[in-house]
Amino acid sequence: MIALGNHRTFAWTALVAATYSLVICGLLIWDAAQRLAKPPLDEPAFVALKQQLTKHPDDAEARQALRELDIQLRGQFFHQQQFTKVGVYLLLGGVAVTLVAARRAAVLHRRIPRPSLPSAAQDPEEPIRRWGVAAVGAIVLGVAATIVLLHVTTPTLLPDDGDLRRPATTTSDAEEN
Repeated sequence: MIALGNHRTFAWTALVAATYSLVICGLLIWDAAQRLAKPPLDEPAFVALKQQLTKHPDDAEARQALRELDIQLRGQFFHQQQFTKVGVYLLLGGVAVTLVAARRAAVLHRRIPRPSLPSAAQDPEEPIRRWGVAAVGAIVLGVAATIVLLHVTTPTLLPDDGDLRRPATTTSDAEEN
């Protein structure tokens, strides 16, 4: 695995992403507190226009002012909802970057284990290992001796002078000539 950076790079990235996430979270909490403290339909001007329209239902000027204020309050409401939606996505992205960078920093900071090797006197399998090496050596020597013995004792059908174009003469062919 190729390391793309050291653990400090990822640790700082995690710290910056966590700070970013905290700022976004603070803004979302502040926005929610503002909306809960002052609902848009409880706006004093809106309530006053509604009461005036209730007392005088034929007042066209009050009706038009109420419509304009209603459009303005709805625009603010939908703007706040959009702010919250974008804020949640930004918060999720910041938290995801924080978690990935923190995990990567932890993995890169981890020390590789370096176990100590036991000494030969402490290893209970040392005699078995030595017998295994001796057995493999004996097998290799046996195979080599067999190859040499077969080479020396088996006659060849090839001519002795190295001319491969004429057939080798066997002992029965030599007796016939």
